[in-house]
Amino acid sequence: MTTTTANAPAPGPVPFDKLFAQAWAVFRRNWIVALPPVIATVIMFVLIGAVAAVAVVWGIAAYAHHSTSGLVSAVVVGYLAFIAVVVVLSLWGYVAMFGMADAAWTRGTATFADGFAAFRERAGATFLAWIGLFGLAIVALVLALPTLFLSLLAYPVFMMYVMPSVIIGRRGGFEAIGESVRLVLRFFGGSAVTALVLYAISYGISMIAVLPIVPLELAVM
Repeated sequence: MTTTTANAPAPGPVPFDKLFAQAWAVFRRNWIVALPPVIATVIMFVLIGAVAAVAVVWGIAAYAHHSTSGLVSAVVVGYLAFIAVVVVLSLWGYVAMFGMADAAWTRGTATFADGFAAFRERAGATFLAWIGLFGLAIVALVLALPTLFLSLLAYPVFMMYVMPSVIIGRRGGFEAIGESVRLVLRFFGGSAVTALVLYAISYGISMIAVLPIVPLELAVM
């Protein structure tokens, strides 16, 4: 007589401490996973400087020739092009990071090729997810006072699985939002703890990143 596992319960989630330790070990071997957002941010700052320089030059030329119509048109077109480039860079930074993280977790190694492959495959769905997240963020802001700001606390928790779902899980943009809500409702305790720890880590990293800027701010003052 043989036994089957057809009715065996599905495995539960990995304990947070074990999951965090595994993720940290994988990240130490594949630290380049964190580079796409950094690269995108650096390019954005370079573009901001370039756009500002061009705007100053155009402004001086327009003032010298007493003409503003051409300047206004050029500024509007340049600004719209700049916004489009920023959106694409931001999209690439996020999608490439999650795509490389997926490759590192599943294969043990990650390269920028994995990030570009993820961007080619999931950029459209991720953009749709961003639209949905933006709309829900507005709803959370509208409901902030009636719910005593609980909506602002619930929003990052219930949306925490959207990006992994759309990029790694290959869900559609809006489908990933529903998947994230279902996962949080199913594993609310672990999800809330994870969101809190991730927020603390990101806050600490942001504080460390601000430290080199403080002397520059003081010098400007």
